[in-house]
Amino acid sequence: MMGSPDVLMLDEPSAGIDPAARSNMVDILKQVKQEPGARRCIVLTTHLMEEAEALCDRVGIMVNGKLEAVGSLTHLKSRFGKFWQIFVAQTESSSAAAAGGGREKLGEFMRSLHPDAKVLESHLASSMWRVPADGSLTLAGAFRRFEAAKERMGIFEYSVSQSSLEQIFIKFAKAQHCGEVGETT
Repeated sequence: MMGSPDVLMLDEPSAGIDPAARSNMVDILKQVKQEPGARRCIVLTTHLMEEAEALCDRVGIMVNGKLEAVGSLTHLKSRFGKFWQIFVAQTESSSAAAAGGGREKLGEFMRSLHPDAKVLESHLASSMWRVPADGSLTLAGAFRRFEAAKERMGIFEYSVSQSSLEQIFIKFAKAQHCGEVGETT
């Protein structure tokens, strides 16, 4: 950064440093970026989405060496993040007593929210789902449906959230692994 270069290229600058040093690095880069009169471009490669969100005006996502998505955080979220991420935890008795039947009922319930609901991960009595946010399910509607089904389904905890940059990145990474690049919308 000596000599105030017009272009600053940083490849994983926070790799291997502790959280306090990472926070200091982010603060320094913010200061460098906002210096009065400086027209500086900072190119940053990172796997830490909170770093990208804190420092970047535009984000590019590369898959297999090819730039698959580029734009502002808002643009990427509106184009590639059209889904709800839903976490569901059922009581041990409701999931274990049915010996898998509880999971099947939960799957039916989730597909009643949207036919394209997919389980992302499942462990013991909890699971994470991706539900398309295409306008057919509102946030208020999701909460109403969960509240109505809590007792019947043995749901003791749930959360519904909009997609984050981290989740969009993971979606691209899974597509890379599965060879489905370009099908991430």
